[in-house]
Amino acid sequence: MKAFFKSPTLEILLIQVIFYMLLWLFAIDWAWYVTPGILLVLVPILVISRISEWLSETTPVPAKYFWILRASIIAPILSALIAALFIL
Repeated sequence: MKAFFKSPTLEILLIQVIFYMLLWLFAIDWAWYVTPGILLVLVPILVISRISEWLSETTPVPAKYFWILRASIIAPILSALIAALFIL
């Protein structure tokens, strides 16, 4: 199946934003806990990955990994901002 967008990162971002928006719409209590929890897990993973990338000369990790990780960090923040503006 051919991807609609050139980059799968954008597709992943849109899917995650839809998921988080549904969470904010139907389970606000859960969203208050899941959104910071996801960020508390993903931000240190990104920092540790970048440090290990910087320390090693050659790394088998593709650059797409870092873009997807950044999109996964942006998605809950974007959804929480949209929910704060329109839902709450």
